[in-house]
Amino acid sequence: MYHKKFSKKSKPKTSAQIAYEIDAFTIKSDETLALFQIEDKYKIERETFRKLENNYPKILTKIKSTIGSVLYINKDDAIDLIGLLLSIKRRSHGFRTPFLDAEARKEDALNQIQEMMPYIREAAKIAGQDDNLEASLREHLDNIIGSKDKLYDRYLLQLMNTEIVDDLINRLRKLKWVVLRAPVDSHFITSDNPGFSIDESNRANNFGGFGGGFIFIFPLTPRHSFFITDRYQDSDTNEKKALFFHDVSSEEVIMINKTTIDTASEKVFANSYSSIQNSLHG
Repeated sequence: MYHKKFSKKSKPKTSAQIAYEIDAFTIKSDETLALFQIEDKYKIERETFRKLENNYPKILTKIKSTIGSVLYINKDDAIDLIGLLLSIKRRSHGFRTPFLDAEARKEDALNQIQEMMPYIREAAKIAGQDDNLEASLREHLDNIIGSKDKLYDRYLLQLMNTEIVDDLINRLRKLKWVVLRAPVDSHFITSDNPGFSIDESNRANNFGGFGGGFIFIFPLTPRHSFFITDRYQDSDTNEKKALFFHDVSSEEVIMINKTTIDTASEKVFANSYSSIQNSLHG
């Protein structure tokens, strides 16, 4: 593991030692549970993530064992695969941190309220409640957003709303899916914010950038990386999905690894430190 911020490596660790956070997706506030009539504070982990995570090892085993140039997986496995990759992006530190910036969220809400202020004032005046309206609204926002637990719960609850992601999955399913395969002397690396997209301006995005001319890359194993671009459509998207394997050069692996380092929040992971060094200095 390489600490990007301090430019140093740590002692080798297993995946089980680094790939978890204690209660990261547990609803914190009893008020949230009551307001949304949720009985199980682990609901998000149990219902939103478990199926995707349980199916992923089976899909990954198929990818790792493929020697030829194409692998066919069924429709449900394809949806689970892309769904998990997008879910990991939404759960990442890079996506989560801006969402949990209480002051920024409060200012965004206040700016939206200001646009509606003439209508709010008129309604409050009719109701005889127009005294200290701004102070009341700010106090209300402090109560909702100012609490770290409540703000964190709002982040968790939006993970349960899959409507936007479902639309993106349906769009991505219509594109050609490629698995990049590294040569034996090179390895893909990953990070605490794995995967990135490149937009038409050649700019790397942590999550987003799925407009016209995008490329989405997500490292899967030291030898394999997922690759989608909207430049190539897929004609077969019904009951099965083809994953086309493409062998890349060491130079191409290093280019991908460099962006993985650039988009990492703090930590970079590899099966050997030399893979990170080659990407930093290659």
